[in-house]
Parts: sequence; C-alpha cells; structure tokens
Amino acid sequence: MSLLEARGVTVRYLTKDARGRQVSWEAVRGVDVILAAGERLGIVGESGSGKTTLAKGLLGLEPLADGTVMFDGRSAVSGNGEQIKAFRRRAQMIFQDPMGSLNPRMTVGSAIREVLAVHALVPRAERERRVAEVLEVVGLDPAYAGRYPHEFSGGQRQRVGIARALVLNPDLLVADEPVSALDVSVQAQILNLLRDLSIARGMSCLLVAHDLAVVRYVCERVMVMFRGRVVEEGDSEAVFGNPRHPYTRLLRDSVPDPDTCPGGNPVAGMESIRAVTQAAGVGCAFAERCPLVQDVCRCECPALQIVDPSRRVACHAVISR
Repeated sequence: MSLLEARGVTVRYLTKDARGRQVSWEAVRGVDVILAAGERLGIVGESGSGKTTLAKGLLGLEPLADGTVMFDGRSAVSGNGEQIKAFRRRAQMIFQDPMGSLNPRMTVGSAIREVLAVHALVPRAERERRVAEVLEVVGLDPAYAGRYPHEFSGGQRQRVGIARALVLNPDLLVADEPVSALDVSVQAQILNLLRDLSIARGMSCLLVAHDLAVVRYVCERVMVMFRGRVVEEGDSEAVFGNPRHPYTRLLRDSVPDPDTCPGGNPVAGMESIRAVTQAAGVGCAFAERCPLVQDVCRCECPALQIVDPSRRVACHAVISR
C-alpha cells in the first residue's frame, strides 16, 4: 500500500481580473500523487507552475477546493484535530527560506524542543538529549543549541530546519526548494544529507525544485508540472535523459551549458518558457508554443496517460504516435 495517495488535488484562489471583478484561479488542477514508503519523488517546474502549492496542499497547509489526500490509508486533510495532529507528527516540511522559518527570538534548541513539547512524545527530562542527538545527525555541534538563528550561516540554518523536522522521526519529509537560497558550495552538502537520511531511515521524501539537476540527483521518480497540471511523470533518469513531453524537453534544454553558452547566459529556450507562461487559452496550456501542436490541442486538455513502462505523459501528439 502507498504511504501517500492523493487524487484530483485542486487548489483554487480568488483574484481580480483587469476590470476589478473577482474571479477564481486554479493554481493546481486535478493532480494525482502516489508515493510509496521510502520513495523519493521530485516535483519540478518553472516558477508559478504550482509545485509548492501542491506540496502545501498535500500537507493541509493550503485548503483544497477538490480532491482527497490519504496517508497510510487515512484522510490527511480532513477529520478532527487529533487526527490532523497525528498526521503532522508523521509528515514534516522543510521550507525554502531557512531564516524565515525560524523564530529569531528563540534559540535553535528551544525551537526544536518546542516541537517535542507540542506533540508530547518525549518527557521533559529527555528533550535536551533528543535535541543534542538530532543536531549531531544533521552535522551540527550540540553546543549550538544555545545559539540564535542569526548566528548561523545559511547552510547551518537549513540544517537546523532539517533537524527540527527530523526530531519527530517522520515517515514523510517534504522539502520545498531546500537549497535554492544557499551558496552553490553548500547545496551539495544539504542534498547529500537529505538523500542519505532518506535512505538510512527508510523515509519517504517529496522534493520540490526548479533545478532539474537537483531532482535528478536526489529522486528516483519525478513529476513535471506546467500551469498547475502534471505533464510528464516517470523514472528520473528516463524523463531527463529522454523527455517525451515538449515542455519537459524545453525545460531541460533551457539549462545553461557552459560549453555552448559562454558567460552563463540562458539559451534561447528560456525565452520560450516565459512566452508560454503568459499565454492562456482553452485546451492544452502549452499549445501556443508547442512544436507538435495539433488542432485537438487547442480545444481539449490532454490526460496523463501511460506511454511506456516507466512514463506517463499528457500530450495529444505523443499519445497519438
């Protein structure tokens, strides 16, 4: 049985159009997510694709307009307070901004102890020992428990965030862009830590990132999102090595290549992505810039379908081949 199984997840926001009229906007549209115990799944896409909103929706941090989320056979986003609290003991999140996720008036030891106190899993006398243990696990000196967040570097603060999430021994760890705010020299250390912890503890990991290399390194499976929908899903090596959806291919080709793009300037594909983001229409959201566009693409949104044993793709052109 899957650890996490979400069906038809939809997150809707109210906004205003150019005339000031209130309209609804679906940031996530009917997404299914299945995550096995111990599996590492990456969600990738450009800014605004809905990947972070989806992750928060799965944890109940964003209200769902539609859909269900089951965790270990039970509803994760509905039920009484004790049921929700029990779910959150087993599913923890690491946020993108390590400084913003920590209380500047609390020492890091107090921040971690607070988690233990809220969930009442550890007697008060044992909490100091648990704090010291989890700080060691993430590569920090237990003596740092008395320091405040501003006394740490960005990488150290993110390790504190990971420690705070791990102290409850969760079954699922959701990491939202955990290295995007860090120096390049520190990113590999944090990614190695997350990967090693997931393997050592048999912990499932849901990694949200815009960096394809990050997802390919950490995750076994990947979901590619565009405009709130999943356009391609499958084995990480298969998806990035031979992308089938035109958007996935464009996303991969938009990564700057030092050999062909001196000075680190983006390749032409990135401009195409920006143009697509601005285009809105009926049918497939990618139709206006897709080199494989057909008449059906402009009037019917493609469903995610199996195209090979390790892949599902939402594209009329790919499915009809």
